[in-house]
Amino acid sequence: MTPVRISVANQTVFGLVFVAEKNGYFKEQGLKTEYTTHTLGKDALKDVLDGKSDLATVYDTPFTRAILQGEPISAITSLHSSSRNTAIVMKWKDDVHGSEDLKGTRVGLTKGASTEYFLYTVLLSNGMSMSDVTIVDTLTENLEQSLKEDKVDAIVVFDALLHRVEDNYSPEEFIVEFSDIYIDLSFFVGKKEYIDNHRDEISKVTVALLKAEKFIKDYPDESINIISKSLGINDKEFLSRHWRDTNMHMSFDNLMLSILNRESQWMIQNEGFVPVRKPDFRKYLDTRFLEKLDPESVTL
Repeated sequence: MTPVRISVANQTVFGLVFVAEKNGYFKEQGLKTEYTTHTLGKDALKDVLDGKSDLATVYDTPFTRAILQGEPISAITSLHSSSRNTAIVMKWKDDVHGSEDLKGTRVGLTKGASTEYFLYTVLLSNGMSMSDVTIVDTLTENLEQSLKEDKVDAIVVFDALLHRVEDNYSPEEFIVEFSDIYIDLSFFVGKKEYIDNHRDEISKVTVALLKAEKFIKDYPDESINIISKSLGINDKEFLSRHWRDTNMHMSFDNLMLSILNRESQWMIQNEGFVPVRKPDFRKYLDTRFLEKLDPESVTL
């Protein structure tokens, strides 16, 4: 049996994959799976683009960028949505009391990830642009230390790192702000050719993930235990808080199209990005499998 090679970012928002694997849902469908793990979804997606994996967990921003670059990829489902999974963390200073004071500051983030677009939305809501701050490209695992060592004035963080910062520091040390106009999404993505040539496997993957979604809804405490063990996170309280802020739901809807279109416009206008072609994002959301198995989850 040829295995389905999956590249997954070690983040709680990809809990559907971890639960499906731990509970044996892929195996129940007669699938053999092989995993490569990464910190970021953009690196998982690169595995797919390089032919090293068949499917990858990835956030909306790297997905959008790859489409603009002409990569022949499609999403077979979404994996999560959240408006409180990403935040900007700022040091309290005499002249910095919130995101409205970011002008002229140094902001650490990992370029190419969804955090870039998040920062854009924060600045936009405060009447600023990306040129009003100095962006310091920093490895995700080094962001917290960069802020502590005063190498930057603020960092954009997400998932476990965000909650670690919230737990380790008092409100008197740092300010944590979310964006009122930002929602992050993630997708399960593969090359179009692979999906077309392995429709039976993709259908079985979809069945397994739908079972995981139901399990997560019905048994949240057990799901938290599974994900904590999968990611090596001992703080169950953190996961419980994160659970309330994250919707691990498989779907395709018009809000997703709107988000992808807005992000593509931002890349073209603010990054000097020249797309290979103007995309119709509907063509990159492969609804065939989810629509057949759970029709109500597809509302495009």
